[in-house]
Amino acid sequence: EAAVREINPAFQSYVSAFYLIHRRYPGSPREVAAFLARTTYKQYSGQALDNVTYRKYQNGLLVLYTSRERELPSAPEVLCQRLLSRYDTRLEEFYCGSSETLPTFRALPTAIQQSIDACQMARETEASTSYGGLGIHRLLFPMSRDETLRAIAREAVGILKAYDEKYTSNLLDTCRAYIAHRGEISKTAAALYQHPNTIRYRLKKAESLLEPVIGKEDVYEQLYFLLRLYDLGR
Repeated sequence: EAAVREINPAFQSYVSAFYLIHRRYPGSPREVAAFLARTTYKQYSGQALDNVTYRKYQNGLLVLYTSRERELPSAPEVLCQRLLSRYDTRLEEFYCGSSETLPTFRALPTAIQQSIDACQMARETEASTSYGGLGIHRLLFPMSRDETLRAIAREAVGILKAYDEKYTSNLLDTCRAYIAHRGEISKTAAALYQHPNTIRYRLKKAESLLEPVIGKEDVYEQLYFLLRLYDLGR
């Protein structure tokens, strides 16, 4: 609790974290720094809330909203927009991920990580995302931080990349398209402008190359799992 109080002594019992990455400049903290500078301007001095803290984290903006009640006063996206608008900033400028509402003094690090994971998904979907809406990715994100599992995913992708480079093939792209189209050969073929038999051949080749890593069973499921872990862990 003491460490949390050091961040903000006015923090209340429950916290919701929001992590934001600027849409136009996702690799630069410039816009985040500009926002944080704005919070110190005299013209905004009456807008500050004791129970809310804004911090730069990596290249993003971390917003920590605390309250005495577990239930938020509005939907997470609406609440975040209100917090930003106090400093003449629009939520639409950012990719936004929000955490669950958790006990501040026991689970603040968890809330922060949840918001970061949700923001990563928001960048993929182009829409603000809450941690509670991540579905199976609530399992995949922690797995993507496990070095043993990441090594397996890198090995699988490395095998396909090596074959593609040697034979100027497209096994990895085909596997990605196959996953993206939920295992439907016809849609995968249409997306890649290939004959369905070509897709079947490539998938069989990928399956044979990856057999030492994934075996022969549940190939689609394992491809999905490994490719998602690889992408999330980058």
